[in-house]
Amino acid sequence: MKLLNVDAVLLDFDGTVIDSYPGIQQAFDEAYFLTYSVANELSIQSFIGPPIDRILVNVNNETSAEKVALFVTFFKNRYDTECYKSSVLYDGLKELLQQLFEKGIKLFIVTNKREKATRLITNYLEIDHFFSGYYCSDSKENYTSKSDIVKDVLEVEKLDSSKSMLVGDTEQDQISAQHNNIPFVYAAYGYGNLQKIERTVQTPLEILNFIEL
Repeated sequence: MKLLNVDAVLLDFDGTVIDSYPGIQQAFDEAYFLTYSVANELSIQSFIGPPIDRILVNVNNETSAEKVALFVTFFKNRYDTECYKSSVLYDGLKELLQQLFEKGIKLFIVTNKREKATRLITNYLEIDHFFSGYYCSDSKENYTSKSDIVKDVLEVEKLDSSKSMLVGDTEQDQISAQHNNIPFVYAAYGYGNLQKIERTVQTPLEILNFIEL
């Protein structure tokens, strides 16, 4: 396969840069109990990707906007004060960032996670200095999808889509790349379960196999 000449790499966060599942599950369970006074017994790992309010609706089909808002408040409080610290970098991820950074390739986080939580984690894991920008679900009020976030990165940063790459672990990431004409690399080590993706990696460092360095 022909190597790609890229100036920028756009990275999904949960399931691509970090394994955030333990902390998200912990905060979800605590917020669920505070909201409903019953324990959540379901793993939400397969639901990770969309914002936390959508995850709740996917789990229990909640229809009350007030209940959802209350749950989100509880979740944010627990996650932003303690549970975010349970996030860990995937093996080889820091080495990947270092190599790309040293080659002058710009790195951007593109995520449905909130910006506050994202920055807390990158600072805690000491990788914040690698990134040229953070584009999160709440960075602007008018984002309606992840495709919108990716489009904004390209426009604001004046990136050439043909010289950019999007790395992610879910179908949502794949669709976002397609809508913006960006080559997509599937992080199969994450939370998704995609099939027959042209560029697929089992470890972060394998991403380098698709880049002309």
